[in-house]
Amino acid sequence: MNDLKERIIFSTSRELTFYDELAIKFSRVLEKLNVKYVIVAGFAAILLGRLRETEDIDFIIEPTDIRKIYKEARKEGFEALTPISSLELDFNEARVRFYLKPHIIPNIEVKKAKSIYDFYTLKNRVVVLLNEYKLYIAPPEIQIPYKLWLGSLKDLEDAKYTYMMLKEKINAQELSRFLKEFNVEELFRRIIET
Repeated sequence: MNDLKERIIFSTSRELTFYDELAIKFSRVLEKLNVKYVIVAGFAAILLGRLRETEDIDFIIEPTDIRKIYKEARKEGFEALTPISSLELDFNEARVRFYLKPHIIPNIEVKKAKSIYDFYTLKNRVVVLLNEYKLYIAPPEIQIPYKLWLGSLKDLEDAKYTYMMLKEKINAQELSRFLKEFNVEELFRRIIET
């Protein structure tokens, strides 16, 4: 399960929030099944210390049997928001959501890796050490351009925060490559310079 060459991008000690505990608990379900995952989107920025709200924690996982994840997650107190009858269809076509009973929000959104960017993110995932816990997040070199491409105020702020927190650890060549691919070079310059 462990990557041969793990890149620790951030380390912190803090009192765990319910969100942190939820992410840790679900990541342990995936690790128990040897399913490679990466946390993306807003919660990745929250793990880096950004203060903001979110209703879900987004996981991208390698293609796998979602029913095995469902079975293991239930042992840990999770339930699917997705009807069991459409679990596989939803996983293959869109996403599946899990919640830790009795809290429906926040929940875990699980998406199967499909695009070249998803697979890049899984292959190049980075480590956040949260107390003694290891969580895998998207590499900032792709997370920042993707958030800029999404373009909402919250996404732009996530991108700027992530850059400011990790700029000393970012591979500038890879960042430049993805800024070009997502066509957000000018936006990056405007956001970072403000």
